Amino acid sequence: MLHSSGTYYDGKTSRGVPVQVVAQVDGRVALRGEGLERDEALAALRLEQPPGHAQPCLHWPDGGMVELADPQLLPLFANRSATRIQGALQWTERHPAGLVAALLLSVASLTGVVVVGLPLLAAGVSAAVPLSLERKLGKTVLAELDQTLLQPSQLPPATRQRLQGMLKKIQPLPPSRRSLELQLRRSSLLGANALCLPGGVLVVTDGLVRLASDDELLAVLAHEAGHDHHRHPLQMLVRGQGLALVAGLFGDGGKALQGLSQTLVRNAYSRRFELEADREAVATLRRWNRPPEAFFSILDKLERERGATKLPSILLTHPSNQEREARARAGLRSLPP
Repeated sequence: MLHSSGTYYDGKTSRGVPVQVVAQVDGRVALRGEGLERDEALAALRLEQPPGHAQPCLHWPDGGMVELADPQLLPLFANRSATRIQGALQWTERHPAGLVAALLLSVASLTGVVVVGLPLLAAGVSAAVPLSLERKLGKTVLAELDQTLLQPSQLPPATRQRLQGMLKKIQPLPPSRRSLELQLRRSSLLGANALCLPGGVLVVTDGLVRLASDDELLAVLAHEAGHDHHRHPLQMLVRGQGLALVAGLFGDGGKALQGLSQTLVRNAYSRRFELEADREAVATLRRWNRPPEAFFSILDKLERERGATKLPSILLTHPSNQEREARARAGLRSLPP
């Protein structure tokens, strides 16, 4: 038997349960944790290997998911034949050195796919997808988020109208001329947050609106518009879902498009993506004669908020605030007056 550890999520709440994951010789996988005991045929499980340093995830048919803490079980998904799985388990028990070699080879292969293959695929697919399909995908992701993480906004009408007016200041963002759509939502799980969905759908939470000044909100909207301008959300989904997403875009795609919102929320943007969106944010503030410090101040507020509530902030990712500020200011100096 092969053993691993991880954190189990039932797909209905954000609570994670530490579990032990055991791949048994009969071709089934068992979970054991506090108040949790279940097993499933390995052939019914789906492995998701996110890009970068994110943990691999094992998806159950009913929507449950285990974030694996190590790659011990990954070789089992190379072939789903129950007979071969049983033989592989027995062989690895007798030849641990062979298991180590297989794991090293698997890690090297996965690294090559993640580091080189997926980014190239994502960029190519994003450039080829028509805007109409991208907007449809954004609506699909929003509908999924509305069923899981988001609730209707409770902001007063005057505040909503003011925010829609801010959106007009950043669209259309030249040179792409892609129109944007602002969706206001409340979220007890995401707290103060904002995110950009494919097709120019910008989601801002009530918590962020209450936390930020008008200049800071303009900066956040411009940052998310920058992600749309460079089609970062679509690229992230392609990286996270791979060919299944491509099939979903151009085919029936019902099952292929499931879980997109979790992919988009859980996976942080790359360092390059964030710095590109930061540049758009400070450039927009400059265009409207607003202080670029507003963008850096809202990042500081969100960092303090995240530390106080332990909630993830989608706006806060790989680069430190200090690095982002330094690079954004350098970008400002390169812009025409």
